[in-house]
Amino acid sequence: MFHGVGLTQEGLKDWLRHCAKQKVAKKIKKNKRTLTPQEIRYIHVKRHLDPLPPGYFYNGHHFVSFFGEKQNFHPLMDQFIDEYVQEANEEIEHFNRKVDLQPHVDLFDP
Repeated sequence: MFHGVGLTQEGLKDWLRHCAKQKVAKKIKKNKRTLTPQEIRYIHVKRHLDPLPPGYFYNGHHFVSFFGEKQNFHPLMDQFIDEYVQEANEEIEHFNRKVDLQPHVDLFDP
């Protein structure tokens, strides 16, 4: 039983619904444009010592091509990002499937 001023049955139901455990929101799939700088840095740190393509070497600070062009990131960084996005999206799909399987019941459904 509730007592108060301006209380309505629907208002109380809404308030009680918010007190209950909420349904988990689905995650949004990633793409190259939605990666955060932290994720790109993580990919770089994880993969910067992977084998280099022919014509490149790592001098400890930069990746240098046969023509002397310096890069801060591994020459195959785009490939590494694509692989990361693919793996992350597989995990997101798995998570979203689990969310779909969890029933969400309203407290006041008959």
